Formats: sequence, structure tokens, C-alpha cells
Amino acid sequence: MTSQATTPRPPAFTAATSIEAVRRDHKRLLLLERLLLLTSLAFLGWLCLEVFIRERRDTIYLLLSIYGSFSGIGRFFVWKVRAVPAPLLTLAHGSAPAREASWRLVNEHRDELLAMTHLPGSINEPALGTLGRGALVERIERHGTTNWSRALRVFLAVWLIGLTAVVIAVLLHTPESVVTMRSIRS
Repeated sequence: MTSQATTPRPPAFTAATSIEAVRRDHKRLLLLERLLLLTSLAFLGWLCLEVFIRERRDTIYLLLSIYGSFSGIGRFFVWKVRAVPAPLLTLAHGSAPAREASWRLVNEHRDELLAMTHLPGSINEPALGTLGRGALVERIERHGTTNWSRALRVFLAVWLIGLTAVVIAVLLHTPESVVTMRSIRS
């Protein structure tokens, strides 16, 4: 019987993670936010096509409006994930070695990282760029410990399932009596 030494879990952010990874993640989140915006606009366009151009008045088309709004809510989750880059979160909530690696990365790329950070603060608080390590950690800790990345992944899973269901429901829907503006006028 061999005894296994317990190895510490790897931190969420290691020194190997670079500013390029942070930039890549930031671009991915911007792309996702724009995708959700375009989806909301596409549902609005589809709704306008069905209601105003094809003159269909059926309650199934309310799904398009509701789902377009639901897509817009996803942008909130993306914004919350983008609000604080991973090195700053690790600075406040990571293990000791990960905090040190994060602090080195923050110091090397302070202007860039803090420019993409959206932390709430009062009008009397100094700008993020002027804060020392302790004050910066305190400001990040006030942001909370909610795992917004996980919340975004759950939202996207539900959103994709719902998107598929809504599109299939609307495309397969055959109204028994379609009420059009022409039939209302006559």
C-alpha cells in the first residue's frame, strides 16, 4: 500500500497565464456580447417581418419578442464577467502563490488591466490606477464573490436550449386561422 502525498490544487490563475490570455478572454467576451445583441435584433426583425409585412397576428409570435428580450439579459451576464479581469479576481480570491503571480501581472500591465475593469466606487474614492495593492484588493472584494463566469455558462446553456425550442416552435407552427389585417378590414 502506497501513501499518496496530497498535492495542492492548482490555483485558478497561475504565473503562466499572460496578458495575451487576458486580452483573448476580453475579446471573446466582447464577441459574445455582440452576438447576443445581434440575436436580440434578429428576433426583433423576425417579429417585424411576421407581424407587419406578412401581417400574421398569432400569439406564437410573442415568443420572438420574449426571447429577444431574454437574449438581451445575457448581455448583463457578459458585462458582469467582463467587469473584473481574471488576474484582479485572483488577486483578491486566489491562493497565496496565485495572488503573487497576479500582482506581478497587474503591476506589469496596470494601465491596460485597470482600463478594462468596471468596479463600482463612490465619487470620493480615488481612481483604480492610483490604488495600492491593499486598497485594490478591498475594492475587488466589495465587488463580491459571485462566480459570474459560471452563471454565464449556465445562462448560455439554457439560452441555447431555449433558442432551439423557440425556433422550432415558430417554424413548425401552423395556425388554424391566420388573422391578417386584410381579413380584419373586410
